[in-house]
Amino acid sequence: IWGQVGAFYAETSANVVLKKVSVIGAGEVSSVNRLGKTLYRVRLGPTTDVVAADNLLDKVINIGFGGARIVVD
Repeated sequence: IWGQVGAFYAETSANVVLKKVSVIGAGEVSSVNRLGKTLYRVRLGPTTDVVAADNLLDKVINIGFGGARIVVD
């Protein structure tokens, strides 16, 4: 279970966001191809359970990333 903070076309932007949210916990930038374009996803985790994921998501939203969501990968 991951907390996805956002997805960006620019890897530089993703790394800036990762640095901002790293105060909450460990994370990563991973790339994925969508419709022929590379997106760079900023994710925190993984967490081991739903409660931990919800707590992580609350913290991310509280520091200004209202579009964050939980993803299971």
